[in-house]
Amino acid sequence: MKKFFFSLIVCLLAMTQVYAQRTVSGKVTDDLGEGLPGVNVVIKGTTTGTTTDIDGNYRLQVNDGDMLVFSFVGFEAQEINAGTRSVIDVTMGGATELQEVIVVGYGESTTKKLTGSIDKVDAKKFEQVPLPSFDNILQGNVAGLNVQGTSGMPGGATNVRLRGIGSINAGSAPLYVLDGVPINVGDLSRDQQTANALASLNPNDIENVTVLKDASAAAIYGSRAANGVIIITTKKGKPGTTKFTLRVQQGFSERRDDPFDVMNSAQFTEYMREAVINTGGNPDDASSASTYFPIVPDTVDTPWLDLAFQDGSLKSYELSASGGDEKTRFFISGSFLDQEGIAVQTKLERFSSRFNIDHSATEKLTFGVNLTISNAKQNGRYGGGTSFGDPIYGGMYLSPLYPIFASQEQIDNGDDRGTGFNFNTPGFSNHNIVATQALSNNVANSFRTTGKVFLNYDILDGLTFTQSVGMDMVRITEDSWTSQNHPDGVNDGGFVTAVSTLNRDYVITSTLNYNTSFNDVHNVSILAGNEFQNANRESIDVTANNFPSDKLRTINSGAANFGYGAFGTEWAIWGVFSRVNYNFDERFFVDVSVRRDGSSRFGANNRFATFYSVGAGWNIADEDFFNVSFVDQLKIRGSYGTSGNQSIGNFDSRGLYQFGSYNGQSASFPSQLDNPDLTWEQSQQLDIGIDYSLFQGRLSGSIDYYNKETTDMLLDVPISRTTGFTTIDQNLGTMVNKGFEFTVSSVNARVGDFSWATDFNLSINDNEVTSLPDGADVISGNNIQRVGESVNSWYLPVYAGVNPANGAPLWYDEDGNVVTAYGQADRQIVGNPVANILSGMTNTFQYKGVSVSAFFFLSHGNEIYRSVSRFINSDGSRFGRNQSTEQLRRWQQPGDVTDVPIIKQGNTDGGNNASTRQVHDGSFLRLRNVTVAYNLPSTMASKLKLTSVRIYAQGQNVKTWTKYPGLDPEVGVGGVDFGLYPQPRSYTVGIDIGF
Repeated sequence: MKKFFFSLIVCLLAMTQVYAQRTVSGKVTDDLGEGLPGVNVVIKGTTTGTTTDIDGNYRLQVNDGDMLVFSFVGFEAQEINAGTRSVIDVTMGGATELQEVIVVGYGESTTKKLTGSIDKVDAKKFEQVPLPSFDNILQGNVAGLNVQGTSGMPGGATNVRLRGIGSINAGSAPLYVLDGVPINVGDLSRDQQTANALASLNPNDIENVTVLKDASAAAIYGSRAANGVIIITTKKGKPGTTKFTLRVQQGFSERRDDPFDVMNSAQFTEYMREAVINTGGNPDDASSASTYFPIVPDTVDTPWLDLAFQDGSLKSYELSASGGDEKTRFFISGSFLDQEGIAVQTKLERFSSRFNIDHSATEKLTFGVNLTISNAKQNGRYGGGTSFGDPIYGGMYLSPLYPIFASQEQIDNGDDRGTGFNFNTPGFSNHNIVATQALSNNVANSFRTTGKVFLNYDILDGLTFTQSVGMDMVRITEDSWTSQNHPDGVNDGGFVTAVSTLNRDYVITSTLNYNTSFNDVHNVSILAGNEFQNANRESIDVTANNFPSDKLRTINSGAANFGYGAFGTEWAIWGVFSRVNYNFDERFFVDVSVRRDGSSRFGANNRFATFYSVGAGWNIADEDFFNVSFVDQLKIRGSYGTSGNQSIGNFDSRGLYQFGSYNGQSASFPSQLDNPDLTWEQSQQLDIGIDYSLFQGRLSGSIDYYNKETTDMLLDVPISRTTGFTTIDQNLGTMVNKGFEFTVSSVNARVGDFSWATDFNLSINDNEVTSLPDGADVISGNNIQRVGESVNSWYLPVYAGVNPANGAPLWYDEDGNVVTAYGQADRQIVGNPVANILSGMTNTFQYKGVSVSAFFFLSHGNEIYRSVSRFINSDGSRFGRNQSTEQLRRWQQPGDVTDVPIIKQGNTDGGNNASTRQVHDGSFLRLRNVTVAYNLPSTMASKLKLTSVRIYAQGQNVKTWTKYPGLDPEVGVGGVDFGLYPQPRSYTVGIDIGF
């Protein structure tokens, strides 16, 4: 790896140019000639820059040919080539908040011309944030985008939902497009507890992310756009001197100050003795056959849960170069990330590189390549979250009376199996989380190549042909080892599992784009395209056992095959599309798009479908009659359209057979009924919005109302058992998501060298199931789909507390009467797992070279089903296993008023059965990020032969305010907590150097 970075550096240095630094100065004024303080003056493609003083003056060290970018909130940014000049004065034009360039489907536009609802997140939001996956960084930065980590493990999966839950059975995640290539997301592993395919991408390579929310913006993607589209654009090179950026970051992470804890040895001993006494037993009866008797105080007090956690660490190193000339531009980067998690045994190492090159061969022909190559190694914890060997799960349950290490007597008897660990842990399958982590590992290596080659050819003036071929290939090899001395491997002589999975996606896209104007007021842009995508997934796994030594950990070293399997699957989609954009004098805008897709996943009778959208906008502030001095820009827009959802199994529409053996002979039998009429879920969406900029850009933002109806939902519909089956996939049912979104950006203060700016967003979503087959409820576990209610509503008995007289648990029936038996309680809708209010707010303070920012994220309105509480607050039914300290407030004598019932050995009162006792408010407010940074003055940087130096310190997940009693309220959109890996609190310091 050292050779890799050395070679990369040599290659980058080979592209440098010799230059001489000098000082440029000048004054920046507005249209009236008044000096503008606080204007950012930056050398393009770098972080080198300065700000104007109170009179609008500036000084900056530059090189010949540097491109200077002058930007100020509410004013049009200007780019000026420094050339060889020493004085450059600039006049900033009027406010142009709505002129920002935005990447849209198969092209670009400006915010002024948009008729759809689109949010853009710039590179500054991604750079330096110590998170391995960029989707985590989007949390709270886009109105209506619900980003929830399902695990705090490095490289762990993330749930992303846009404008509510869009489906019941089909997928609800947005489509991700990287530089024009649809990519795989989610958990592609098979043996890891959690993984995130997006963790293979370096967030610092991203120039911006565009989120397409409504039909006008997303319908061009047709069958894949029902849940929105997230377009990722990576950095490109610019003509000029080669710019290098070196980024170094280090830090540590820890478990946050959550309220959750388990009992210590003294508390647990008292708890056990009381549980026995409450059942009429004698805890001092040494002759009892029970494993746990006699129950007496012990000097052992093992803090198993504390041993499950550790202080994590983070190291990140990155070197990038960008530049080129008028013919060839390039951006090249290489990075290494080493992140150790806060739970033992968890870690992520990632090497990534990016190569973006484009070349203008002639005035008409441009071609290039965008390529990411990465390798990620993820270490997961043993047990998958449900084994006593899992550090968090086992750390909650293991008795503090059990020691970590074996006694001398155990060692002499060989009970430690030569490891020195204590395996005498009755009731826990002999697990000891310190031992099981030392005697096992679970590693996934992911090698990913994503990119495309492309060419653009200008056929005629205004007519451009674009051809691209893209690929997203992910190979994952997973190796897990369990020692022959491990409690789960001792009877099998140890075992090793090897899994190899290959995901290959190819996409071929051809487009024609024509732009023309006539009579100086009529502007037309026409796009026509054709796209084909094929996706293939193959996997094979094998497990071997009976290994002669723990030092031998490959499949061929095992004496026998323990199990094996393999599968392959494939799907394809083909579509043609077109979009027409028209505007009159950049005041009135009309956009129309249409796409027809065919997918291999659907029935032969409904394989093709057509999707469309219509959008319109009106820039009122540009009208002659509109003369409001403080309004810079004001646009009203609206759109309506359709999009589809094909996120189902590859063969859900087909009649399938399963193969096996019968009487020792090969046999086959039907396993799934076919449905040739199965077709797309469709979303019809209405969006009405307002974009505004006031007071010369000091206050800007947008307001949106949306109403999205999902029809033809893909559901498992019950059928007569006489068919030999119980369900069939059909298109039945409808659901609505509607709500409001608000975004506000403001410059609250700007005095001399001091400024204070705020970015704020708020979204409110209302979800409702509006129809189901025959109007009947669909119940699955503790969730219910019911007409008139939110999707996946919690459906549980309502807990009424504890009878003060005898400590027995109580519940309610559907009429509100208190009942004393769990079987008499009626299940009721008691909340839903998805937050309906999301908000993010960033305050940034700047004074000269110092900046301080604080970012808060709010999630409100959801309930969490804390299923782990059934076991760690078991009221004695899980006798012998450690319990939460919440059990300390248990009922102990008549008159006690509490919510924790009497404890009994082997309790069968049902107090820990599934009910609202385990349902908690999942709302939380989190100080997501705090950053303090200092930009070295350019004059000082130049003395060091550098163009820029930025030093910073930051905290991530610094503070969380919540009523949730578990490890972490961020549990994913499913809303279930079974001892999930909590999000860590981290602190890092770093330095960015430009040269």
